[in-house]
Amino acid sequence: MQDANLVKELSMRTNVEAAEAQPVLDFIASWREDPKEVDDLIERARAHPLGLDFLVEGYLGSVAVSFQTHAFTVEAARNRLGRSGQL
Repeated sequence: MQDANLVKELSMRTNVEAAEAQPVLDFIASWREDPKEVDDLIERARAHPLGLDFLVEGYLGSVAVSFQTHAFTVEAARNRLGRSGQL
């Protein structure tokens, strides 16, 4: 079960009932990225003309579309790069 404030905020931002927002948050919490997908994304970003800066600082939706990956994978790559100090 997610924090009630988080469910309420998601509900308000998306204009859906809290009961409908809860399963979305549960799915997000249970999702685990595939480390190979994250590695591949980071390597593709290194080879991309816009580089790692685009992966890290670009608008999330644009980065995901440009690299044909899920936004969760982009976030996982950003987190990994931040933790490893590779930025």
